[in-house]
Amino acid sequence: MNLRLNILAIIAVALSSAVIGCGPVLAPQPDRSKFYTLTPVDAATSQPPLPIVLGLGPVNMPSYLDRNAVVIRTSPTEMDVSAVDRWAEPLSANFTRTLTEDLSRTLSPKQIVQFPWFTATLPDYQVEIYVYRFEANSAGTAVLSGRWAIRNPVTHKTLYSSDMNISQPVAKGDGAGAAALSKAVGQLSTEIAAAVRELPPPQQPAKTNQQS
Repeated sequence: MNLRLNILAIIAVALSSAVIGCGPVLAPQPDRSKFYTLTPVDAATSQPPLPIVLGLGPVNMPSYLDRNAVVIRTSPTEMDVSAVDRWAEPLSANFTRTLTEDLSRTLSPKQIVQFPWFTATLPDYQVEIYVYRFEANSAGTAVLSGRWAIRNPVTHKTLYSSDMNISQPVAKGDGAGAAALSKAVGQLSTEIAAAVRELPPPQQPAKTNQQS
């Protein structure tokens, strides 16, 4: 009888320890998510305002980047999707909005309209962008690569095109990757603005929805 009681006592102690040990696992875990956003660069220009309507888009972003989680490239063929770092809004929308603000500062145009636009505000020039890479890597570099072109929005003729191969160092600390990627977008806006200023005046003025 004593042996049986001892065995039951040991089992009871073991079950109690198991329940206690499971307590922290079953308890609610704190949300460690951190949210980041791209920001326009402080790029004041001495160039005069450009009296044009600029159309931006479409901006084509790879599907693997257009997600809430921040992606870090760890090798040419491997990506690390962060479990805690998040974009505060879809990256394609964040990229387009930030580039719009950067171009507003570097060009000071009459207006920037985002694709798709209405015929009532047909732009003088259209900037189309294809993003191939837009991420920080494990080596501490933020990379923006792809191709962009300036087109006539009526004839769709290419007026200027260029590859983009932009890199920015990533500092230490939270948000450093987003800050470096923001600088890369700012550099892209500077390159686009310089190309737009070199173009001849638009032959097709922006249309308005007026009836004679």
